[in-house]
Amino acid sequence: MSSQTDGSKARRLREISRALGVPERQFLELVASPDIPLSASEQEAELLRLFRQLRHHDERAGCITFVRLAVAAQKGQSGV
Repeated sequence: MSSQTDGSKARRLREISRALGVPERQFLELVASPDIPLSASEQEAELLRLFRQLRHHDERAGCITFVRLAVAAQKGQSGV
């Protein structure tokens, strides 16, 4: 992986963490978590279950913003 790619990923993570008001290290800890389901359907169910537990509009909006930013970043990487 090139340092330019690493830099753009770090910059994206920084943007997302600022948008959500969450420290960058929390994302890195989540990536290393072994209890995240592997199949897409299990991940979808887990996301929905956790989303429904969010009590505040701002928290739900932050979650949606995160997913939108991740999708936009992915589209940018693929040239779509």
